[in-house]
Amino acid sequence: VYDDAAKLLAHLPAHITPIILTHGISEEKQYFKRWFAPRIQSLPFYVTDDNKGHLLASGVQASGKGVAVDLPHLQGRFDEVVLVDDNPITFKPLLTANSPIRMVYIDRPGEPYKNQTPPGVIHISSFDELLAAIK
Repeated sequence: VYDDAAKLLAHLPAHITPIILTHGISEEKQYFKRWFAPRIQSLPFYVTDDNKGHLLASGVQASGKGVAVDLPHLQGRFDEVVLVDDNPITFKPLLTANSPIRMVYIDRPGEPYKNQTPPGVIHISSFDELLAAIK
C-alpha cells in the first residue's frame, strides 16, 4: 500500500466503509504484501484472479437511489460506491456494464499506464484530491 493510500485510509470520514480489492496471480503473495501494511490488516480484503472490474461489475448494482453491494466480504446498500485504481484496464468492464460505481484513476510514478485515463473516469494525482472531494 502506497504511503498516500495509508494516509487516505487514516483520514476517511466515519460514514465511509473502505474495502481492499486486489488482483494478483498468487493469493498468498497478496496476503504476504498485506502483512506489511498494518493500516489495511483490519479492512475487508478480497483477492481476485481476474480483472477487479469484472468482479465489481457483477457485484455492485444500482438499487433505487443507492447502490447494492454483494461482494464476498461486504454486502449491503450504500449511497455511493467509489473505486480508486491505478490501472485503467480495471475500469473497462465497469464502463461496458454502465456500472453505478464512481471511478477514479490515480497516476502512480513509473506506472506503464500513466496518463491513460479512460473517458468517464475521474483523474487524480494524489489522494489529497480525493479527500478534498469526499469531505
